[in-house]
Parts: sequence; structure tokens; C-alpha cells
Amino acid sequence: MDAGVVTEIVSEHPDLRWTFHRAVDACISAGRAWRDLRALPGLDQVLTAGSARGVSEGLDDLVVRAQADDFARAVIMAGGGLLPEHIPWLARAGIRAFQIDTAARPLGSAKAYVDPGLVRTWRVLIDHAAQRRAVLGQQR
Repeated sequence: MDAGVVTEIVSEHPDLRWTFHRAVDACISAGRAWRDLRALPGLDQVLTAGSARGVSEGLDDLVVRAQADDFARAVIMAGGGLLPEHIPWLARAGIRAFQIDTAARPLGSAKAYVDPGLVRTWRVLIDHAAQRRAVLGQQR
């Protein structure tokens, strides 16, 4: 990641909030990229799968990063092949933002309409996982 170039681009619009979209997954050094992300003005979210191959491959890295790094936990939007079984693990780690993309479309087609029933199903799943985390947190 070239933090200087990104800073130059986003500095032209200081009130702009923006998402770093999956680029961190392609960085040679994810640790360095996450350190550099802290300094980027206006950064709102970091869409990441934890791996260039998707959440199934990067789940462990996402969980570890979110548990160990308050900044990462606050900005991670998990996405990139997100599956329902990933949600409890990510929610337990404190991740609160998810990109479901084609999972909200019939047959997973990017060309299909967004199905409100599928969105509702994901919403219930995410809310349940967040509530479960809250209950577990109170029991500690």
C-alpha cells in the first residue's frame, strides 16, 4: 500500500469518509498496512476478508486482528465470500460490520436483485450473534 498516494488523494476532500476496499488483503505485509491505515485521513471502514482468497481462508487472521487491535476491531467490515458460519466467530471477536454482497441475491448472482428475505435472514443472524456476544461478555 502506498500510504502517501492514498493520503494525497483523500486529503483533497477532508470531510469525505471512505472505505479501504479489500486492498489490505493484497498487501505483502498486512501488519505494516494496518499500521499505515491508522494515519489515513477520513478512513471510515476497512473491508477485508483477512486473505486475498476470501473470508474462509482469512477468518482466523480477522479474528486474531480484531481481538488484538482496538483500531482494527473498530474499522473492520468483514466481507469477501462471507458465509453464515463466519458470523458467530467474527461477532465474538467484536466485529460489527459485514458486507454480504451476493449472499443477499438469489442464487448468489451479482446481476440479480437484492432479496429482502435474504437480507432479513442475515440481519437476524448478525443480531443474534451480537446479542450472544453481549451475554457472554456479561458472564465474564
